[in-house]
Amino acid sequence: MAQAPDGYHLYRVTDSNGDDQFDKVELLHEWPSGAGEHGAHGIVKGPDDHLYIVCGNFTGVPEDVSFASPHKNYAEDR
Repeated sequence: MAQAPDGYHLYRVTDSNGDDQFDKVELLHEWPSGAGEHGAHGIVKGPDDHLYIVCGNFTGVPEDVSFASPHKNYAEDR
């Protein structure tokens, strides 16, 4: 999770030529309103070897959330 030219989203950065410098940035997933104190920050590897993004309560719900997800109709509870 980082701020880059496309905004604050999930990116993969790689060193494509082996010089110990990141030189390739690939946007993996967009997170609406993902920055800030209560945004999308933590990346955690689960017991199933999948990566999970830990998001705070000010992070917008992405458009591609599964229809079956309990967060599809999420609303801020302030």
